[in-house]
Amino acid sequence: MDYNLEQALRRINRGTYLRIWGKFYSSNPSLEQGELVNINFDNSTLVLSNTYNSNNEVLCDRITTIEARGDYGNTTLYPKTYPEGGIKLDPALAEAIRNIKFGTYLMIEGDFGGVNKAPISFVQEFAGTVNTTIKGGELKSIDWDNCTLVLNVKPYDRDETVPMDKIVSIDTSRTGPGALYSVEDSPWKQDKDGNWYRINTSGEIVRET
Repeated sequence: MDYNLEQALRRINRGTYLRIWGKFYSSNPSLEQGELVNINFDNSTLVLSNTYNSNNEVLCDRITTIEARGDYGNTTLYPKTYPEGGIKLDPALAEAIRNIKFGTYLMIEGDFGGVNKAPISFVQEFAGTVNTTIKGGELKSIDWDNCTLVLNVKPYDRDETVPMDKIVSIDTSRTGPGALYSVEDSPWKQDKDGNWYRINTSGEIVRET
């Protein structure tokens, strides 16, 4: 797969609405559009869900242009030149973050280096750690090149920038500060070797590969 195309795809979160042009059926360009469901980098394919709730598979090697709408704005993601070296973040953590839809409420635990003023964040003591800061808010944007994400903190309507390389765990099971709904899977955690894992609803350990 073309390097810049792969980097573009690795920067797109699940649920982002895409308009993709390419020579999918003939030598003439055609358009596929819908919300991103999944990307299979091994097979160079991606799946879009359209307004009719049906899924369309797109061959990545035939893509000529990708335009993202919604949370990205009307932005051309490909063709575009991306920095050499790719995303400078643990691949498992990057994939975990890319699987989160924009607007999802997150509680993020990390070694962010100090105490931030409430109500934006607060500090807790955890066994085996020093001070761990908890930041909560709705996922608003991601800057993959600078390794940061932005949470929008309601009802204060303030943005909180989070360094992704300092993240210890991500809890996607909350609907807001102190609120929980039925959990489908546990927050992402790191084991002693730095590998990311989560616990599914059957109590089984699922690891990022």
